[in-house]
Amino acid sequence: MTKRCQALRLNRVRFNILLMSDNDYISADDPPVFGLEHQLCFATYAAALSFNRAYRAPLDALGLTYPQCLVLMVLWDRDNVTIGEIGEQLALETNTLTPMLKRLEKMEMVERRRDPQDERRVLVSLTESGRAVQPQVGQVMQCLGAATQMTRGQVGELVQELKSLRKNLDLAVSNGSVET
Repeated sequence: MTKRCQALRLNRVRFNILLMSDNDYISADDPPVFGLEHQLCFATYAAALSFNRAYRAPLDALGLTYPQCLVLMVLWDRDNVTIGEIGEQLALETNTLTPMLKRLEKMEMVERRRDPQDERRVLVSLTESGRAVQPQVGQVMQCLGAATQMTRGQVGELVQELKSLRKNLDLAVSNGSVET
């Protein structure tokens, strides 16, 4: 294909995209749009990187990483749960969680023990140190929440949209509809 043909095709693709309504669902038959400024995946990836950068210094001061903080958040919500339950809430595999839990245990933030009803399961619970750090982490979360310059309503809507996005993508992967 000549450069002129490529340019014409690209312009046609851009024009077709402009004709689409904002309310039209994205279809696998739509022409691809490659600009990063149009990529939902890149926008969420870049936002996640920004959150990680923003959390790094204040959590470092508490001796925690962001993933460790997420584990503590699960336990603050509901203590004495299995590793599997933590993994389910955080969308993490056991082989990812186990080393993180070992580090938190070494820091005396959590303790792990076998479930007396089922020796195959490991229960995780907070220690006094794990409970004691909650107010400081809450303060960090409040500061970062304010840094977003979003209303509570906007945050709530965005969280729901992202949950829906994650659910839809997980479903597409599980039923094989993202295969090429």
